[in-house]
Amino acid sequence: SVQISDLKTGVMAKEIRTARQSKKLSAEKTEMLKSKTQRYKNKVDPAMWHSLRVTIKGDTMTVSINDKEVGSFSSKGIAHPTKRTLRVAVPKKAIIDDLKIYALSEQN
Repeated sequence: SVQISDLKTGVMAKEIRTARQSKKLSAEKTEMLKSKTQRYKNKVDPAMWHSLRVTIKGDTMTVSINDKEVGSFSSKGIAHPTKRTLRVAVPKKAIIDDLKIYALSEQN
Protein backbone atom coordinates (compact mmCIF):
# COMPACT_ATOMS: atom_id res chain seq x y z
CA SER A 1 0.00 0.00 0.00
CA VAL A 2 0.92 3.66 -0.27
CA GLN A 3 0.35 5.95 2.69
CA ILE A 4 0.28 9.74 2.43
CA SER A 5 0.36 11.63 5.73
CA ASP A 6 0.34 15.22 6.91
CA LEU A 7 2.74 15.00 9.83
CA LYS A 8 2.93 18.80 10.26
CA THR A 9 -0.67 19.15 11.46
CA GLY A 10 -0.99 15.49 12.49
CA VAL A 11 1.13 13.28 14.75
CA MET A 12 4.13 15.64 14.80
CA ALA A 13 2.18 18.79 15.75
CA LYS A 14 3.65 19.83 19.10
CA GLU A 15 0.39 19.65 21.07
CA ILE A 16 -0.50 16.24 19.60
CA ARG A 17 3.01 14.82 20.01
CA THR A 18 3.21 15.93 23.66
CA ALA A 19 -0.21 14.43 24.44
CA ARG A 20 0.70 11.16 22.71
CA GLN A 21 4.00 10.89 24.61
CA SER A 22 2.24 11.43 27.94
CA LYS A 23 -0.56 9.05 26.90
CA LYS A 24 -3.14 11.83 27.36
CA LEU A 25 -4.44 12.13 23.81
CA SER A 26 -8.16 12.83 23.86
CA ALA A 27 -10.67 10.79 21.89
CA GLU A 28 -11.42 13.93 19.85
CA LYS A 29 -7.75 14.37 18.85
CA THR A 30 -7.41 10.64 18.15
CA GLU A 31 -10.36 10.88 15.76
CA MET A 32 -8.92 14.05 14.15
CA LEU A 33 -5.62 12.23 13.47
CA LYS A 34 -7.49 9.77 11.25
CA SER A 35 -8.11 12.64 8.83
CA LYS A 36 -4.36 13.34 8.51
CA THR A 37 -3.45 10.10 6.73
CA GLN A 38 -4.77 8.34 3.67
CA ARG A 39 -3.77 4.83 2.57
CA TYR A 40 -4.16 3.43 -0.94
CA LYS A 41 -3.92 -0.24 -1.91
CA ASN A 42 -1.19 -0.85 -4.44
CA LYS A 43 0.71 -4.02 -5.25
CA VAL A 44 4.06 -4.10 -6.98
CA ASP A 45 6.38 -6.93 -7.92
CA PRO A 46 9.26 -6.69 -5.42
CA ALA A 47 11.63 -8.35 -7.91
CA MET A 48 11.20 -5.52 -10.44
CA TRP A 49 12.41 -1.91 -10.56
CA HIS A 50 9.67 0.72 -10.22
CA SER A 51 9.52 4.46 -10.68
CA LEU A 52 7.99 6.60 -7.94
CA ARG A 53 6.85 10.17 -8.42
CA VAL A 54 5.62 12.41 -5.62
CA THR A 55 4.13 15.72 -6.67
CA ILE A 56 3.15 18.45 -4.24
CA LYS A 57 0.98 21.28 -5.48
CA GLY A 58 -0.46 23.56 -2.83
CA ASP A 59 -1.89 21.39 -0.08
CA THR A 60 -2.18 18.27 -2.28
CA MET A 61 0.33 15.44 -2.52
CA THR A 62 -0.04 12.95 -5.36
CA VAL A 63 1.85 9.66 -5.62
CA SER A 64 2.38 7.80 -8.90
CA ILE A 65 4.13 4.46 -9.38
CA ASN A 66 5.28 3.48 -12.85
CA ASP A 67 3.49 6.57 -14.24
CA LYS A 68 0.13 5.45 -12.80
CA GLU A 69 -1.48 7.64 -10.14
CA VAL A 70 -1.92 5.61 -6.97
CA GLY A 71 -3.49 8.29 -4.78
CA SER A 72 -3.83 11.95 -3.97
CA PHE A 73 -4.35 13.54 -0.55
CA SER A 74 -4.98 17.13 0.55
CA SER A 75 -4.25 18.57 3.99
CA LYS A 76 -3.08 22.03 5.10
CA GLY A 77 0.26 20.82 6.52
CA ILE A 78 1.33 19.57 3.10
CA ALA A 79 1.44 23.17 1.87
CA HIS A 80 3.59 24.35 4.78
CA PRO A 81 6.11 26.87 3.33
CA THR A 82 9.17 25.33 5.00
CA LYS A 83 8.34 21.71 4.15
CA ARG A 84 11.70 20.07 3.44
CA THR A 85 11.16 16.45 4.39
CA LEU A 86 9.94 13.65 2.19
CA ARG A 87 9.98 10.23 3.82
CA VAL A 88 10.09 7.09 1.73
CA ALA A 89 9.68 4.02 3.91
CA VAL A 90 9.53 0.43 2.77
CA PRO A 91 8.72 -2.36 5.24
CA LYS A 92 11.30 -4.64 3.64
CA LYS A 93 14.69 -4.20 2.02
CA ALA A 94 14.62 -1.78 -0.89
CA ILE A 95 17.14 0.14 -2.93
CA ILE A 96 16.43 3.72 -3.94
CA ASP A 97 18.46 4.77 -6.95
CA ASP A 98 18.57 7.88 -9.12
CA LEU A 99 16.64 10.09 -6.68
CA LYS A 100 15.83 13.58 -7.97
CA ILE A 101 14.10 16.35 -6.06
CA TYR A 102 13.31 19.60 -7.76
CA ALA A 103 10.87 22.50 -7.69
CA LEU A 104 8.86 23.66 -10.65
CA SER A 105 7.80 27.26 -10.92
CA GLU A 106 4.09 28.04 -11.02
CA GLN A 107 4.58 29.08 -14.66
CA ASN A 108 5.34 25.51 -15.78
